[in-house]
Amino acid sequence: MRHTRSSSGNRLDEWRRQQALDQLAAGDVTVTKAAEHAGMSVWEFTRLAKERDVTWVSGNHLDDDLEEL
Repeated sequence: MRHTRSSSGNRLDEWRRQQALDQLAAGDVTVTKAAEHAGMSVWEFTRLAKERDVTWVSGNHLDDDLEEL
C-alpha cells in the first residue's frame, strides 16, 4: 500500500490533536499549551474539544489558561 504525503500528514495531525486532547483532559497541560501542541489556534482547539466532548475547564487550570492568553 502506498501512502501519500497528505494522508500521512493528516494521520500525524490527527494523532497530535488526539494527544493534545488527552493531555488536556488529564489536566497535564493548559488549553493554550494543548492548542500549541495540536498546531491549532486556541479557538479552533476549544471548538474541537467541545465537538469531542472533552472537559477542560477546572478551577486549577482556569487561572493558568487565563494567564497564558
